[in-house]
Amino acid sequence: MGYATVRGTIQRTRDGGAQWSAVTGLDGRQVRAFAFAKTITVAATDRGVYGSDDGVTWTSLGLSSTSIDAIAVEAVNPPVRLVAGGESGATGGVPFFESLDAGATWTPLQPALSGTLITRIAAGPLPPNGTVRPLVVGTNTGLFISNDNAATFTALSSGALLPSTDYTQVAFTAAHFDRFYVASDGGGGESGGIWATADSGQHFASLRSPLQSVC
Repeated sequence: MGYATVRGTIQRTRDGGAQWSAVTGLDGRQVRAFAFAKTITVAATDRGVYGSDDGVTWTSLGLSSTSIDAIAVEAVNPPVRLVAGGESGATGGVPFFESLDAGATWTPLQPALSGTLITRIAAGPLPPNGTVRPLVVGTNTGLFISNDNAATFTALSSGALLPSTDYTQVAFTAAHFDRFYVASDGGGGESGGIWATADSGQHFASLRSPLQSVC
């Protein structure tokens, strides 16, 4: 299943893009990201989180007063566990929320993350014999990882690892909990690039020379 924005509407395909159909319930919303559990698909929008059981009809799952830019599924089986983040408002801080019941209720989190905007959240595969998925969060000033369901985070950027800049993309490989890729546009400072790690962020390898923008 895939989604695309076409002339302001959200379209869905179930056959690799051969045919597309419009979804309902997201009219007028700016959709920033999708995440998938086994029983629900969720979307991060400019007015909170939306969810759908069938991918066609969407309803609000709350946080409507917050612009949500990133969302991920920590637990794909019921009870579905979600994390979502967005832009800081008048109160300051980085808006970061967790739901233990597929979006029925949300709890604000206060992780030690730098920045004013959560740009990407990615949950990796379960480790062998593990019960908690690794969670990587990118902000407009750095990259962070959690191995305890967002209770605590470790910074992966700064020093010799990665530059302390904005991270525009984060993606895990399908079969390895410790392998993921990150990208940055460098905040316009020509310090962007694409990096990969095979050991949960202890080391990173640059896949290309620094680029001015990787979005």
